[in-house]
Amino acid sequence: MDKFENHIRKNRDSLDMYDTPRAVWKRVRRVSRVKRISPAGWLKIAAMFLVILTGAAILLRPGFKTIKVKNEHLLHLEEAEIYYNNLLKNLYSEVRPLLTVYPEIEAELFSDISRLDSLNASVRNDLQDNISNQEVIEALIQNYRLKIRILEDMLTELRQNSVDEQNNKDHEL
Repeated sequence: MDKFENHIRKNRDSLDMYDTPRAVWKRVRRVSRVKRISPAGWLKIAAMFLVILTGAAILLRPGFKTIKVKNEHLLHLEEAEIYYNNLLKNLYSEVRPLLTVYPEIEAELFSDISRLDSLNASVRNDLQDNISNQEVIEALIQNYRLKIRILEDMLTELRQNSVDEQNNKDHEL
């Protein structure tokens, strides 16, 4: 025990001879009393509780996660479409001057691209129903890849033909 506690125990009788005034005890009770909540306070608490419950219900409902997944898939698809469309545009700008010599090949190319575009439109209709279905998105991306492959193959073939024609002209008398 420490010195202060020993002093209190030894001198307790002499210390208890003084009585605490009633006014001091009233103030102590007033300070220690639990505050009562007014009706307006209860209304604020109820409103906060309602906001918290509503927020939790919105965030935890199954449709909210689906919307988030749909937005992520749409963002992925939009990025892929921008990339592939730019690539297609660049390839087409390379192929176009070479196609002026071969109008029948140009017609065939536009026919193939038109068929792929119509397939793309039907897959897009499926996409509205199945946005979270990765297979639908992959089908759209595969369609773009096929267009790119057609243009790349055509570009390679046309370049080879122009080189062959140039070689034939060089070998002619």
